[in-house]
Amino acid sequence: LAVRRSIQIPSTESSARALQQELAREVSTGQKFGLCAGVSLRTLDNQWVAVAVLLSSTNWSVVEKQKIVGNIPPGTSFEGCEGFREAPTMIEVLLRLRNTPDVVFVRGHGRAHPHKFGVACHVGLTLEVPTLGVDVLWPPGCVRTGVMLGRGKQKRGFRSGLMHEATKELVGIEIRTQDNQDPLFVSPGHRLSLDDCAQMALRAASFFRMPEPLRQAE
Repeated sequence: LAVRRSIQIPSTESSARALQQELAREVSTGQKFGLCAGVSLRTLDNQWVAVAVLLSSTNWSVVEKQKIVGNIPPGTSFEGCEGFREAPTMIEVLLRLRNTPDVVFVRGHGRAHPHKFGVACHVGLTLEVPTLGVDVLWPPGCVRTGVMLGRGKQKRGFRSGLMHEATKELVGIEIRTQDNQDPLFVSPGHRLSLDDCAQMALRAASFFRMPEPLRQAE
């Protein structure tokens, strides 16, 4: 540890109060995600259709949208290496956003992947932005840990861990965002912890199963 800033002790009560109020505005209590993007990609008639939607996390109103329709790149489908084909188009449509998102919800997997590098990792590392992968499909290369991280299997907020089959590392979570609905499979893409991902997924899925940025994109 090292002293990064010296805070002088005030000489009066009024100056102490004023200084504390000033410094309180600089205290960090965690990352703040004001603008949240969702990016999703689908195939249509041998073409990619990629959509990025930027929302305000205050009320989940849409700030802007971008869409790309393009040909599927040939020769980039490698078995067990999913993400290489999808990531460039997802990145391209995100780069078209005029505003910079604080976090990106990526339709697909992140660390919950056979090589712990799904499409959400590819997007996050390329753009150096916090990302999380969210999908309805079971992540390949993972097994359930059996460790319950919440109560009530059919209730919103119930979580269980996803373990990497080979390394036995906890790489994702199976989480229910709504009561009595199927779970989502969520994992970090870049610069987020497992708990960050769980909290973000729940916060963004107040009314629907899918987090709002991805629901709007899809």
